[in-house]
Amino acid sequence: MFDVLVAFAGNRPFRFALRTLGRAPAPVLLMLGILLVPWTLVLAFADAERWFGSRREQFAWVAFDALMAAALLSLARKWRRPLAIAACAAAFADGAITTVLAAKRKRRASDTLVIAAAIAAPFVAATILFGGLRRRPTRS
Repeated sequence: MFDVLVAFAGNRPFRFALRTLGRAPAPVLLMLGILLVPWTLVLAFADAERWFGSRREQFAWVAFDALMAAALLSLARKWRRPLAIAACAAAFADGAITTVLAAKRKRRASDTLVIAAAIAAPFVAATILFGGLRRRPTRS
C-alpha cells in the first residue's frame, strides 16, 4: 500500500500529504473539529486558577473553543469562504494570544507538553484553513 502511495505521490509521500492537508479537505476539518470537543471539555473542567488565572478567562476560552469546533464541523460539511476566513483569523489569534499568555505565567516543567499543544494546534488549524482559502475557488 505504501508503494502505491509513493507511486501516486510522485515518490514524495510526505510532500503530497502536506499539500493535501493544505487544501483543507473535509475529513481533515472534521477531524480538527472532533478533536476540539474533548480539548474543550478538558478546559471546562481544568483548575481555573492554575491554567487560566480566573473563571471568567476559563469560560471565555471554553466558549471560544466550542464556537471554533462548531465552525470547523460546519466547514467540513460545507465550505463557506466567509466562515473559513473568520475561522482562520480566529485560529491564528488563538495561537498568538495563547503564546503571549503562556509566556507571562510561571508553569511547571510538566506543563510543557500541554502548553505546546495549546500553542501549536491553533497555528496548524490556521495554516490548514489558509491553504484551503488559497486553493479553493473564490465563489463558495
